[in-house]
Amino acid sequence: MKKFTVIATIIALAGGVVQVGAQSESSTAAIESVKSAIASSGEDKEKILEAISKAIRANPDQAASIVVAAIEAVVGSQFFGGDTSFIALIVEVAVKEVPQAAATITEAAVAKATTAAIVSAIVEGAVKAVPDSAPAITTAAVNAVTNTAFVPVVVEAAAGEAPQSVALIVEAAVTAAPQSAAAIVSVAVTAAPQSAALIVEAAVKAAPQSVGPIVEAAVTAAPESSAVITQAAVAAAPEAAAIIQTAASNAQAAMVPNPINFPGEDPLGNVLESDKGTQDGASGDGGFGGGGKGDGGFEGGGGGGSVIVFPPVIPPDVTSTNPN
Repeated sequence: MKKFTVIATIIALAGGVVQVGAQSESSTAAIESVKSAIASSGEDKEKILEAISKAIRANPDQAASIVVAAIEAVVGSQFFGGDTSFIALIVEVAVKEVPQAAATITEAAVAKATTAAIVSAIVEGAVKAVPDSAPAITTAAVNAVTNTAFVPVVVEAAAGEAPQSVALIVEAAVTAAPQSAAAIVSVAVTAAPQSAALIVEAAVKAAPQSVGPIVEAAVTAAPESSAVITQAAVAAAPEAAAIIQTAASNAQAAMVPNPINFPGEDPLGNVLESDKGTQDGASGDGGFGGGGKGDGGFEGGGGGGSVIVFPPVIPPDVTSTNPN
């Protein structure tokens, strides 16, 4: 009995190995067919999209690999190299074929993306295909980005396609990248200012340690919603009420216009670095009118531009004057 069981197991395993090998060959063929279609179809987008759909229907488990290969081929194409809208369309078509693989496809594609525009296009296409999966797609994309500067790009693209889910998108993004909480909130509130309170509440719950920067970013992005933003933050983190009030005040103070419109100063009266040369003589060639890095001022200027220069008085030449 044991002998027959062992033989049956070996046969089953062998069959499994053969089957896996067949699937691998099939997926490789599918990827090559997509690349070939992109290379030979010129500017015929419909033909390319149909080839991608056909390849994914035949190999749904290899959808992510097929999409990555398609995007790489499109980016390298002489016809579509800079067309990010077509990349978004490719992802959308692929995700519609296998919506359950939306996050997997997004993660694989974003991991290969090297520009913000391509990252945005990938997320846009995936969320457009299945907007209900926007939070999961956001998490996958944030975890896959090769540059943390792309995190806000992910949120902006997702929120643009699924504004009704912006709070969930922010929560997912901040949970995955709490160090980018302020940047995430800034783009989200800018994209959906009417949801500022919900966005802040979601962000504070996901990263309570960043409550100050979160509130400041939100108030800066939507100053008209300062009151509701503050209330939402306090409701989410009542123990940080003082920090929240200070952050909101700082954001508001930074937006107060310069009362006397004095050039070269920020709203708080601090001299801007770019204008120090004009005001304290840090620029110029070291003379009376410009200064330089001399020793004539607090910032090392050579006299500034406010010094009045009087022309020298030259006495008349009396050596050759007739005394009569």
